[in-house]
Amino acid sequence: MNILRRDDVLRYKYSRIVIRNPKNHIAWISYSQVVKRPFNNEVLRLDKVTSREGMLRSRKVLYIAEKNFDDTHEKAQIIQARGLLEFQFGNKIFGIALLERAVMFSSICKPVLSWLIVKKFIQRISSCQLVSLQHARKLLVEKI
Repeated sequence: MNILRRDDVLRYKYSRIVIRNPKNHIAWISYSQVVKRPFNNEVLRLDKVTSREGMLRSRKVLYIAEKNFDDTHEKAQIIQARGLLEFQFGNKIFGIALLERAVMFSSICKPVLSWLIVKKFIQRISSCQLVSLQHARKLLVEKI
């Protein structure tokens, strides 16, 4: 008899929720967190919590979720979740650009920009990184 792990059950349940109600942004964000957890044979990153594959799955879920929403607070929160994911994954410049884009959609997302880790990174951006950030901002604005 095949025994399902708790994570497998959660992945299945959240996938069913977002299929039945694709406008539930909280379910999408939760689902992205569940699929980020590593499967059995995936190598964990240094943070000991996620695998590269898990981050890619989570990124894909949030990208799909964003397409289900118009320019609303819910879409802003999904973009914010994408920004935090990218920031955590090491794509800090793109993560900051996404966090700023989320604020463009809804001011409810603004407090994250004042989090100490985010604020410190923004303050330490080098001139080379600033060019990358401006480029990322431009690409994201063109997407809107």
